Amino acid sequence: MEYEAYSRTGKMLVSGNFGDLYERMNKMDSALYYANNSYEEAMKQPDGSYYGKAFTLETLGNIEEKLGNHQLAIAYLTLSVKMQSKVM
Repeated sequence: MEYEAYSRTGKMLVSGNFGDLYERMNKMDSALYYANNSYEEAMKQPDGSYYGKAFTLETLGNIEEKLGNHQLAIAYLTLSVKMQSKVM
């Protein structure tokens, strides 16, 4: 896809937005694909970059909740809250 030509941050954000959009549309296969891509890029970001990581983890938590993987959803959402608290 064309967005892959942009910076890592751009790839993280675009993939994250696609993941979020597909999750809201209940298209879980696509949501998981893009959210996982976003997560991979988020983990490459500098240590002080928390917002993208928090957003990606929240999306993954929402997806896993809809898929019935409650323990994994809780783990992702807990990590998201920890990351978000570092942003503030």
